[in-house]
Amino acid sequence: MKIQNKLFLILILVVIILVNGCSYTKDSTSQPLDDQISVKFKSEISRNEINSIIEAYGAQIIKESTSNYYRIKIPPEKTVEQAKKYFESLPQVEVASFIKETHLIK
Repeated sequence: MKIQNKLFLILILVVIILVNGCSYTKDSTSQPLDDQISVKFKSEISRNEINSIIEAYGAQIIKESTSNYYRIKIPPEKTVEQAKKYFESLPQVEVASFIKETHLIK
């Protein structure tokens, strides 16, 4: 067997061992995070306009992706339900959704 094949098999075994030791679970009864939502803005909306919309609501960007998805922290005086409803009502927004926590269990 070639060295490359042996290395590939060793790598596969290591990955299997690591994956077998941990599992991800998503509790179907878990509540959404109480201070964050995910918002996808339409592709034609500029970054400056997105920043203005989020700041006008009093929210902060936690993370953004290249596909116009933003994870935002909502202000403490608002609920995630209020924030989701607000962002969904905007013509610049494609979708707004709750974020549920995923746990790593060993």
